[in-house]
Amino acid sequence: FNVYGPRQSSRAIIPTIISQCFSANQKINLGNLEPTRDLTFVKDTCSGFFDIFNSEKLFGEVTNIGMNSEISIGDLTKKIMTLMNVDLSINIEENRTRPQDSEVNRLFCNNQKLIKNSSWNSLTTGLSRFAVLAQ
Repeated sequence: FNVYGPRQSSRAIIPTIISQCFSANQKINLGNLEPTRDLTFVKDTCSGFFDIFNSEKLFGEVTNIGMNSEISIGDLTKKIMTLMNVDLSINIEENRTRPQDSEVNRLFCNNQKLIKNSSWNSLTTGLSRFAVLAQ
């Protein structure tokens, strides 16, 4: 699943969108807007690792860390623009679109094992914190 937060590569989708919101352009240039992602703020991912480490029930178990929520790249872009209070058009550029069969269209986490066997929860509003840090 996808982790985002401070010091993330500027090539990742969230920093790409945020940096374009700050630019003088009146549009955001992206590729395919349809794929969905399950996004987790880096502090929440770290918290999940600690909870897995501290849970006897999860020791040695494959355990997913994610929000159990998915958002399309298009909706993510709109959400970030709303949080940053900008209104830009979204432009799909062919050169940003991944080749056929190379795109993962859906990443969606089933985090029930983690929630059931630890104190981890997905209530953090990481995207808001990250957008504020970027300003």
